[in-house]
Amino acid sequence: MRYSNALEITAMTLLWAAVLIGHDIAFKPTAAQMQAVSKPQVDLWIPNVKCSGKVAGALQALNDVPWLDKPDLKNIRTSGTDAEAQAQRPDATSCDIGVLANVRDVDRADFIEIYNVLRRLDVVPTTVEFGGLPHIALQAKVANLLCEGCDQDTMEALKRSAATALSPRKDPKFGETFKWRDSEQVDLKNQTITAFARFNNAVHVHEMVWALTQAGFPPLSIRVVSEEKGPTAHH
Repeated sequence: MRYSNALEITAMTLLWAAVLIGHDIAFKPTAAQMQAVSKPQVDLWIPNVKCSGKVAGALQALNDVPWLDKPDLKNIRTSGTDAEAQAQRPDATSCDIGVLANVRDVDRADFIEIYNVLRRLDVVPTTVEFGGLPHIALQAKVANLLCEGCDQDTMEALKRSAATALSPRKDPKFGETFKWRDSEQVDLKNQTITAFARFNNAVHVHEMVWALTQAGFPPLSIRVVSEEKGPTAHH
């Protein structure tokens, strides 16, 4: 039997240290992430409202959402994801608005309400992000997640399908999606799908709405929950 010499042991130790340091850099939140938002906040991007004269109506609609503070307009975006860059085209920039609003009551927050109040104006946000809490999970109450009379195999397949809807992927509409997601949990009995976010990451609500709708599980509500992940969480 050949034993490792001191040089080989040192090389293996350095290699393992490099792996651990790389993992720490990749997944540990930065100081900027820790200090980016001081309170719960919703960040919206709403297209085509300036040119249609709906800015005041959109702000008033958001102001009527009981768990939001008064919404404020923010500057036009000049950098960010591919989806954000697309909104900077000459035919779109002058018509779109960004909106920030603090969340005064997280327990009452249901992000589908934002879509509902804006839909009355024929307006649909293309970005809905929520951040400001270190541990965030979004729980969607969905349709079509209950199959009465189905056998166990069919129910497990339905559960896998719902979990797969929240898997990170490249989407032609949004680019890289669900980079904020750590894991998900599917509850067939209560017809809920919960996405647990990485520590101190904002969650992209619109990605979740789009993905679940495309998968055949349109969300009826999306709320913030703070419970720890249960034993049936899927990775």
